[in-house]
Amino acid sequence: MSAPTSPAPRAATALRRVAALLRPRPLRAARARATGSRAGAAPSRGAAPSGSGPAVVTAPDRDALHRLLTGLLLQHPGEPMALLLVGLLPADGRDGVGDDSEDLLRAVVGRAADAVRDRDVVVRLPGGRLAVLVVGGTASSARRVGERVRAALQAGVVVGGALVDVDASVGAGGSRAGATAPTGPRPTPAEAAARCADRLLAEVDAALEVARSAGTGVAVVDPGEREGARLADLARLGTDLRRAIAAEEDGRSASDALRLRWQPRFDVRAGRWTTATARLVWADDARAPRDLAAGTALAPDLLQLELRRALRAVVAWHADGVRVQAAVRVPGEALGRPGLVDLVAGALEEAGAAPGSLRLLVDDDDVAADPSAAAVALARLSVLGVPTSVTGLGASRSSVATLGALPVDELVVDARLVACLRSGREGDARLVRAVVGLGHGLGLRVVAAGVDDATTHRAAVALGCDAVEGEHVGPVAGRADVAGLVLRGEGGDLLVPSRRPVLPAPRRAPGRP
Repeated sequence: MSAPTSPAPRAATALRRVAALLRPRPLRAARARATGSRAGAAPSRGAAPSGSGPAVVTAPDRDALHRLLTGLLLQHPGEPMALLLVGLLPADGRDGVGDDSEDLLRAVVGRAADAVRDRDVVVRLPGGRLAVLVVGGTASSARRVGERVRAALQAGVVVGGALVDVDASVGAGGSRAGATAPTGPRPTPAEAAARCADRLLAEVDAALEVARSAGTGVAVVDPGEREGARLADLARLGTDLRRAIAAEEDGRSASDALRLRWQPRFDVRAGRWTTATARLVWADDARAPRDLAAGTALAPDLLQLELRRALRAVVAWHADGVRVQAAVRVPGEALGRPGLVDLVAGALEEAGAAPGSLRLLVDDDDVAADPSAAAVALARLSVLGVPTSVTGLGASRSSVATLGALPVDELVVDARLVACLRSGREGDARLVRAVVGLGHGLGLRVVAAGVDDATTHRAAVALGCDAVEGEHVGPVAGRADVAGLVLRGEGGDLLVPSRRPVLPAPRRAPGRP
């Protein structure tokens, strides 16, 4: 039996690549030409001593940055490493900072280099972005470095004799012990470093996106903080989504990291299962990442993946004689965008599915936020032949004023309101009865969401709901489980509620019999 291969050659190869990429250049003269400071301003905190400074390199693409980060992790085994991504924008907002703004970029790079230590590395990236690799840095120190770099840039740079104000958003994160420990064979040092670099790049990408969108300036991935832990989850979602979409487009088997789960719905009038609502979850902890992705650049990709997988599932169901619609929730940020209809049409064509086999769910809050944009989007979907439902009615602000003009055929009572029926109080029943009456008055089918026990089920049906969904009706399940539920003809016990009174009688006016 041959001896196992030593990891030394692989590590040496990685280090040679990094050495080829790292081409430090003296900064003393460059700074004197490219940077300047306001009159009377103190030197930047953390500036390098005269005649020395951090290495400044150019990474032509993300892969080059990954190789650089991997190499530094190998060079400093056991030592923490922080990474910062800096997105730049001139304060006047006129032209942005692009690859063609060479003088400005050189000045910005010099200013950033003044704000970090000699042992750190400043990397110029395509698109007018910078990266800073902080050797020995942690998540907490990355925040301090990020704030220092941002403050140095906001102090302004001199370009062509003129002072230019530059604003920046910074995403940061740090390596941490055990974060990349695999469940299989022990990785080589080069493999472990590459995995750590993968995670760190994904995390700081997510942090930079949040810093830009929220306007916080600096966002740091730090599992010890609530927002930092959210960024770590967001980075994980971005990585899993990219892998899943790449697998779909290449025709490979779907990623196991994200799975589609289904919430079946039973029509108590027709006596059959009619719809199953899709929900993309992480396979290892069953959390749904939809709320996490809301308002970020990941939301459209998440919707695309859900549509693709849901429509493939419904095509397979129909081939097996399971006549059930697939329902997919539309995020609020996608509702008013022209690309929504094209995305849905493309997914239907790709799967070979009929428009009526898909149902799109739009939240009442999102409709109320911009009723005119929602009406246009829903009208276009109606022309396409895709039925739509308004969900969440009865909670927070409402689109009731415009509901009658929307091209929808179904109303879903919010699960929080339905859950109140469990108490048996007359006031709670009146609220649900009012929503059901509104829906029926508009000619809509009414669905009770969140029916999680027999008492709530009986009350919802007694109040006139046409369909029910929830843990009592049918728990969240896989695609094969939904097919089995339909083919076995289950659901007979959901048809007729108990004849015993489940709610107090309506309140009578004083003095009336």
